[in-house]
Amino acid sequence: MRGSGQSKNGGGRRESYRLVAVLTVQALLVVAGLAVVLMPLQSRLKWLTSERIESENLAESYRLANAMQQVSQELDPSEPVWRDAVSMILATGSFGAKARVVVLGDDGRVVATTGGATHADAALFDSRVRVAGADLRVRDANVGKALLGTDENDNWMFVQAMPNGAVVVVEQEQSQVALQSQASSRMMLGWAAGSLTVALSLGAMLVYAVIRRQHVVLEHRNDDLAVTLEKRLTQSLSARTALILGLAKLADYRDTDTGSHLERICAYSELLAKELKATHAEINDTWITHLKPAASLHDIGKVGVPDPVLLKPGKLTPAERKLVERHTYMGADTLIAIRAKLGDDELINLAIQIALFHHERWDGSGYPLGLRGEQIPLSARIVSLADVYDALTSRRVYKKAMAHEKACELICDLRATHFDPEVVDAFLRAKDDFDRVRNKLQSFGDLMEAAHTKAAA
Repeated sequence: MRGSGQSKNGGGRRESYRLVAVLTVQALLVVAGLAVVLMPLQSRLKWLTSERIESENLAESYRLANAMQQVSQELDPSEPVWRDAVSMILATGSFGAKARVVVLGDDGRVVATTGGATHADAALFDSRVRVAGADLRVRDANVGKALLGTDENDNWMFVQAMPNGAVVVVEQEQSQVALQSQASSRMMLGWAAGSLTVALSLGAMLVYAVIRRQHVVLEHRNDDLAVTLEKRLTQSLSARTALILGLAKLADYRDTDTGSHLERICAYSELLAKELKATHAEINDTWITHLKPAASLHDIGKVGVPDPVLLKPGKLTPAERKLVERHTYMGADTLIAIRAKLGDDELINLAIQIALFHHERWDGSGYPLGLRGEQIPLSARIVSLADVYDALTSRRVYKKAMAHEKACELICDLRATHFDPEVVDAFLRAKDDFDRVRNKLQSFGDLMEAAHTKAAA
């Protein structure tokens, strides 16, 4: 026991050492990566900062020159009001990185400025601007054309001559651009620190993930067991449904020629249920899934009806009709016995309702209990119409197959007497789908007979 405990402690320490090593390597990699990325990025950022400042200053310089141009055309530069207007225009400027603006009159004197001039008036008026390799004096600027270049100190210069002889000079010192670049570099360092913090946080999350690893593995195993259980349950339900359909089909072979009656009843019932879903809260996808196999059991009680009565081609006597009507009780009793063994089950519950009540009528004239209206379960009202439509359009030993159109007319005539009016309305909306199912699942002989019947009519 002591050896086992020491082994566990040793394993825990080794796991801790591994985690520390992983975090250390991760931090070193983050720092190295930041150094490799930030060095060229800082240089690029400095250039972009300078370009941005000069671009903003140039745009503002042209705006200022245009404003001065308009003022110089409207006002006499010798009047004080002209100087006041110029000062007001300068006050509205928004030059980046503290660019300085000086407006010189035609006599070379300073009219207005945004800050202290860097040269004497005459020196500024005679200063040179290097443009495309050539030195041009400020006084040489032509009206309507701007000089854009650098002076002897590599300061950025913009010069614009006014029609009245005044000159606008914008000067941007390189030192101001350097200050802006430094601010951007500090911002990048802040990003780097933030990135390192994020990396360390990710490392902490990794530690937490490792600690929870065994717990997660256990959760996955539980999930796998749940999936396996769900799969086996689905297989069990599928096998149950298959057995129910097989049992129902075995009974159906005694009453029809092909045994395909059940597939059609299931399909017709599904069509009606989908049409009624919007107006009945009890109908959902699960309910419809259960309704289909439950509908196939509607006549399972007919296994207890003698063949001479069940297959009699002529009219039944009152006693024989009593025997046939008993199939509703026999079917329900059989399904109740199954439920007693299986336990409560929605599919079996629906099947019991359908088997017992699918011959009840909306006006109360049906059997076995003479229920009327909504006393009859919705499932039975749906299967009742599906069963009658299939019976009308199928051959029996005692009748011919009826055409689809004729069957639709007859069902409409039985609205609110034999059938629930709402179910009939759903049938009329889906009657074309009924016809498609009939053509797909009904026997060729029934289809041909229905066609002949329609032609004869």
